[in-house]
Amino acid sequence: MNAAANDADAVVPVAWYKPSQWQRLEEIAPDVAETWQSYEQWRTVMARRTRQVPGQPRRYMKVDVDVEELLAWCTAQERSVDSAARAEFAAAKLTEQLGG
Repeated sequence: MNAAANDADAVVPVAWYKPSQWQRLEEIAPDVAETWQSYEQWRTVMARRTRQVPGQPRRYMKVDVDVEELLAWCTAQERSVDSAARAEFAAAKLTEQLGG
């Protein structure tokens, strides 16, 4: 299978947070508060970005993220809770959910 075929089959994990955990996420990940004015703004933008479009080469999958579990993972990895770490955590969770 070539790279183009792999891109067409790509599943992109998207970390998805609960409104009740948003404040805690802002506390442990300062870039969140710098980037987003509110949970509602983040959710609206992310819903738009991840909307499936016919012919789009990638499929987005929402991955429910527990903020305390994310923090524990980052601590164990000796990483800050930045956007790269959150994306990697979501990818690991998706792999786990898909049985990989």
